[in-house]
Amino acid sequence: MPTDIDPAKHYSRNDAWVTYEGKVLDVSSFLSAHPGGDSIIIPYLGNDITEAFKNAGHSGAAEAMIDGLVLGEPSDKAQKVDPYKGTLYQVWTRLDLKSYVAFVNSPKSVEGHMRVFDSPFLEIFSMTPWQVIPVFWIPVISYFFIRSYMQVGYLAVLMFVIGLGYWTFFEYMLHRFLFHSETYLPDNSYILCLHYLLHGIHHAFPMDSLRLVFPPILGVFLAMLTKQLMYNPFLPLVLADPFFAGKISGYIWYDLFHYFSHHAKAKSGYFKFMKSYHLAHHYKDPYRGFGVSNHFWDVVFGTELELTKHNS
Repeated sequence: MPTDIDPAKHYSRNDAWVTYEGKVLDVSSFLSAHPGGDSIIIPYLGNDITEAFKNAGHSGAAEAMIDGLVLGEPSDKAQKVDPYKGTLYQVWTRLDLKSYVAFVNSPKSVEGHMRVFDSPFLEIFSMTPWQVIPVFWIPVISYFFIRSYMQVGYLAVLMFVIGLGYWTFFEYMLHRFLFHSETYLPDNSYILCLHYLLHGIHHAFPMDSLRLVFPPILGVFLAMLTKQLMYNPFLPLVLADPFFAGKISGYIWYDLFHYFSHHAKAKSGYFKFMKSYHLAHHYKDPYRGFGVSNHFWDVVFGTELELTKHNS
């Protein structure tokens, strides 16, 4: 393991090292993920961050993540679940509920991409580039909306807008009560694996760009299930369809906003605020800040995250 840092070699964005309590950390892949932006870390590249890190009042999750950034010194958690082997099987065979919750709520930074399956064939289906979302869902939206619009005209537009607004509420409830149900799940390997596939992967490896947007296979199942159970029984089909199309449009906005919150640089404005807000959900407190595309419902239900000057 490296014993010191040569600032001349390790101060660039692509080769960024710092020291923390005598350990050497490679923060290259973490720069864009820092809730306060990379400008917080860049002045310290090639130097020691121990004092600055502690003065910032970081959370336990941030402390735990340091283990995954240490060069040549994997942590106990990293040894328990190897990110470069099929992690789903490891979750099933190695983790009980307590260790699973600790695993998914300790964000890890890995080089390249983690693995869900050992099988190369199955692994292909676990990866979803962000471009797949609009390409897959826009034709679906168009079909349901146009079919309704041809029958009821501007009433379809109204239902579309209502569905779009409804998505913000659905996003909050889904994220809070399903995606973050790990604290009250039964200690059952099958249930833990299901939760891992739904959302645990993203919290365990938040910067993996191919495990960030929701795979269409799972998305279709959830979308059609909610349509059949929640909308079709209570609305005429000609109104349920544009409502559904509006809701899915909200979902597309959410998933793309989510992706770029992790992988795009924000300089100012609303996007910068929401990027910091969402990354604080990952690295500060996973049980607050459930809004991703907006934080309105967090304010309403009292789960708003307070951002410090280091976050914002």
